[in-house]
Amino acid sequence: LKELSAEQKVLSTKGGDRDTVAYVGNESSACVVIFHIREGKLVGQETFYPKRGLDDSSGRVLSAVLEQYYTDLMQPPPEILVNIDIPETALLARAVEKLRGKRVRIYRPLRGEKASLVKMTEENAAHRLTRHMADQGAREMGEALLGLKDLLHLPNIPDRIEGFDISNIQGSEIVGSMVVFVDGD
Repeated sequence: LKELSAEQKVLSTKGGDRDTVAYVGNESSACVVIFHIREGKLVGQETFYPKRGLDDSSGRVLSAVLEQYYTDLMQPPPEILVNIDIPETALLARAVEKLRGKRVRIYRPLRGEKASLVKMTEENAAHRLTRHMADQGAREMGEALLGLKDLLHLPNIPDRIEGFDISNIQGSEIVGSMVVFVDGD
């Protein structure tokens, strides 16, 4: 226990139990990170990569994640801080309050220590989304190279591909170019 508590990062000088939640997304991907802060210390975190529909706003996606997460959670904290405005916050708070048996506030802090905590959570979510998208891209590239190996009946996945193009205009003005892909890049 001493080793575990030594590794906990103190985030708030005021103590308190709260979760900070951040949504970061783009047209194709999204990431939601939840930091669990108990007695002013970061004691846990969760990361989700929800699917986004074409019509889904950021607030709607975050609201759906929070609804699912906190209705399954046995003991939600009294305060949930978010980085973006979400629709029907009061309705979501009432649903979570029923589970907790006590008042729960869900809001977006605009300044101060709580806003700084949310900003840190948001930066973490942005970093995780970038890493997730890179991992997803690498996975897709590996699948494409494996497909090329099978299509061309190669003994191994190609780690270097060279493409050449020689062009001319009616036998003159000859131009050549080469494109090289190493490990799919």
